[in-house]
Amino acid sequence: MSEMYDVVIIGGGPAGLAAAIYAGRAQRKTLLIEKGSYGGRINDTREIRNYPGTISDSGAGLMEKFKEHARSYATNEFKRTTVTGVEKAADGSFVIHTKRRGDFLAQCVLLDTGTKPRILGIPGEVEFAGHGVAYCATCDAEFFKGKEIYVLGAGDQAIEEADYLTNFASKVTIIVLHEEGHLDCNEVAAEIAFHNPKI
Repeated sequence: MSEMYDVVIIGGGPAGLAAAIYAGRAQRKTLLIEKGSYGGRINDTREIRNYPGTISDSGAGLMEKFKEHARSYATNEFKRTTVTGVEKAADGSFVIHTKRRGDFLAQCVLLDTGTKPRILGIPGEVEFAGHGVAYCATCDAEFFKGKEIYVLGAGDQAIEEADYLTNFASKVTIIVLHEEGHLDCNEVAAEIAFHNPKI
């Protein structure tokens, strides 16, 4: 069994790296475990222009700054591996099991498990992510000013984001799995969409 950490952070996305910064400032013995690349989904963002204090940067560039900041604390450690489980021990501490690095002990565990977009398998979808294919309207809407946008889906999130996108796009077309005009979203969102001349 390995030594005891004050904090083990599972996931090195923006939240995990920010937590490591705060834990480092508090001089807590901290381990951040990340299975892939530090920064998570934001690494796929080509240009960020809405993060305070950063006029423009790439997602990967901004996350490199987060990582550098988190690494600046001597009490922080970083390991690349996959966490396979977390157990609470009889004394109230936690045992974190990993695929290749063994087990780690911690007084506290923070989870930054992140998200993944639902990939539909459309030809070119993965290759053009961040270059015309987007998964976040509030993140990327300004890049599509004056253009025609297609939104795939008819649930609450898709319809609310389609409405938001009309502030930027010349036209928004919603692609549904059902017959034309049938939306899966709540009635209020559907009414707003049906009365929006740009949709």
